[in-house]
Amino acid sequence: MYELNGLNMPRHIRQTQKFASALLAMLVLSLILSTAWAQEPVSGGVLHIGQASDLANLDPHQINQPDGPFKYQIFDTLVRLNPETLESAPQLAENWEFSDDGLTLTFTLREGVVFHNGTPLTSEAVAANIRRVQDPESGAAQLIGTSLTITSTETPDPQTLVLGFDAPNPTILDFFGQLFIAEPASLEDPTLAVGTGPFEFVAWLPGDRVTMTRFEDYWQEGLPYLDGVEIRVLPDKEALVANLQAGAIDVARLVPLTSLDALRADPRFEVRTSEAGGLYYAVGFVADTPPLDNKLVRQALNHSIDRERFVQVFLNGAGEATCVPWPENSPAYDAEQAASCAFDLEEARSLLQEAGYADGFPLTFEISRTITPDLILLAQMWQQDLAQLNIQLVIEDLSFPVWQEAKAAGEFKQVFADLFANTNRDPAVPFLQTRPFLRDTNPSRFSSPGYNALIEEVSTELDADRQGELYHQLTELLLDEAFINPITYQPQIWAYVAGLHGFETTVDEKDLLERAWLQP
Repeated sequence: MYELNGLNMPRHIRQTQKFASALLAMLVLSLILSTAWAQEPVSGGVLHIGQASDLANLDPHQINQPDGPFKYQIFDTLVRLNPETLESAPQLAENWEFSDDGLTLTFTLREGVVFHNGTPLTSEAVAANIRRVQDPESGAAQLIGTSLTITSTETPDPQTLVLGFDAPNPTILDFFGQLFIAEPASLEDPTLAVGTGPFEFVAWLPGDRVTMTRFEDYWQEGLPYLDGVEIRVLPDKEALVANLQAGAIDVARLVPLTSLDALRADPRFEVRTSEAGGLYYAVGFVADTPPLDNKLVRQALNHSIDRERFVQVFLNGAGEATCVPWPENSPAYDAEQAASCAFDLEEARSLLQEAGYADGFPLTFEISRTITPDLILLAQMWQQDLAQLNIQLVIEDLSFPVWQEAKAAGEFKQVFADLFANTNRDPAVPFLQTRPFLRDTNPSRFSSPGYNALIEEVSTELDADRQGELYHQLTELLLDEAFINPITYQPQIWAYVAGLHGFETTVDEKDLLERAWLQP
């Protein structure tokens, strides 16, 4: 293109341009080299991270939002999704190949990888992890659905794993981007937390901190740079920021929006914000309990949530009110559907009257401040609006372990606050791996043959046009049944010391620290 643009120019101008371009290239190269020299990674030091929520557990196969910053340091996956392209990149698997009919997937594992206890990584070790998540007793609720599509596992040699399927599975690499591989013997006691990751587990003091140390035999040569990582539990978000400012921690995860301007203005710190889609706020309705077993009541309640006010007033505009679980760049996103549950108390009143509940009713809203602190504000705002519909909302602020157990066991009473992720992946993934959307085992206790059939079809469909039709139908069903109701994406904000380099995050906004290092 450069040469074509210059064909009609005088020769001396083209030569001058070439000289200027060459000079500019030399200057840019010089700048890059000098910057690279100035930013040469330095080994050593312990990174101190603060977050509001404690870990739920150490089990590699149970997915809980607060556990991510720990588990991504201890365990590896076969592949890792690139947050920009959503393409799968090699991790423990150095390559993979699908058969022409999509019914066989062959992984080739890296050689020389060992677990923290010295046991070699083999194809049989990976197969053992697959078998575990296929067992309902493992508690791997968000992985079991996709894992059961794997109908056979073969390990012809230590580095080769061959998987068989009854039908093509277009989301299977997303699954292997979330399946942490643990040392098989350690799975008998998941509190041992033995993986192949850049850091080894040292200790967890519940409610206080978890500590990790550098794994000397990590498979990525020369990494990690840090000697260790410590995650401290600081439930008060103002205290979280105060600890960062006082130098007690190096990274503050999910800092409050009220502190954002001050931290950005402080040259001691860098601020990083997430893109839409990593994590969403939601309100769920238990669909088998009166009066919520009537979908008209659920629809009415959905229309009574003032999402826009929540985003503008309580999140300082850092979010986007939505009725659907998809970010705008998702192939499942539809702008009309996203706006279809707009705040409308008169519409809500009409739906309640049609359902036979014009006189209102009491309603219990279960929430946990430690996992969804901003939703306390939503609950209080919603409580005032519901009073206009003669609905008495009682807010129950649960401890995180109690809330987590109620979610896992499907034992919420009526209404619950929730967070969900995975909707910035393949749109079929949430229906297979994200608890609020799972068939039959979601915390809303919603079940429908039509819902199950759509999920079954979309999870095996390879034609993009037909996939689009199915995504639209699934979203319409979600809006009509209103058992799980997105509010807005949660803006995730990290603030960290300016001397921290190489800090990266996954597509799900979890910390990646193998390349992180601290400026002395």
